[in-house]
Amino acid sequence: MSIQSPQKAKWLRLLICFGVVAFVWLVVFPNMRRVDAIAKHMDHMEKREVNAGAMYYTELEHLPLRAKWIEDEIQLWPE
Repeated sequence: MSIQSPQKAKWLRLLICFGVVAFVWLVVFPNMRRVDAIAKHMDHMEKREVNAGAMYYTELEHLPLRAKWIEDEIQLWPE
């Protein structure tokens, strides 16, 4: 058995990281619509013709599925 050089170990770690990112991007993300809560949210957004890919973080407080209790309980910008 040979001992790996530090350079080979770095490339191996990079390859593993790339593999994990590729797995998440190509397998996990495309199958997220199978999760009931995510599917309902995506259907609701599509019915309202909202392009989630074009949303900015400043628009998040105007999302249609925001529960009323959030407005009552959480104050985003305390005075």
